[in-house]
Amino acid sequence: MRQRFSISRLGSALGGAVVALGMAGMSAMALEAISFEDLTNLSVCVGQSVNCNRHYIDRDSTGLGLYDEIQYQVSNNSELANDEVELGFRSILDWAKEVRVINADGRQLVKMEAEDKDSRLRRTTIKASDLEGAKLVFVKGRMFGVRREMYEMPLTQDTLEKLSGRRVTFTWVRD
Repeated sequence: MRQRFSISRLGSALGGAVVALGMAGMSAMALEAISFEDLTNLSVCVGQSVNCNRHYIDRDSTGLGLYDEIQYQVSNNSELANDEVELGFRSILDWAKEVRVINADGRQLVKMEAEDKDSRLRRTTIKASDLEGAKLVFVKGRMFGVRREMYEMPLTQDTLEKLSGRRVTFTWVRD
């Protein structure tokens, strides 16, 4: 009986150590701040094979991780009012991907997600005034269903002026 208790206790202690190490490592995984200029803007590749743009990637000039690539495309949409922005998101990858809109108060306004090669385009329209001080957060799926925030993109006043009345579509094409 005493031996079983000791093994159980050792298992609890080791489990606690693993949790503590995992938690300590989490603080080192801060979000990488990116801007529109950090993303690959090769709109001719959207909707085509991921191989379309591999040789154009310049990793030294982006804030994205070594293996990540997110494209964006900005276009006009005559159905939008001048004070609206239409956000679109899709992923052509197996692992779960998300884009979230977090307002200036830290509240999540929008969450668009895709996984298992579900490359359907998701769209939502939002008032530009709701995006003042907001940020986009790009999220990756990890093992065991865990999702991790990877990149955040502050929506500056300049960016909002350029996007008002327009459609912006993000496509996560490489991970």
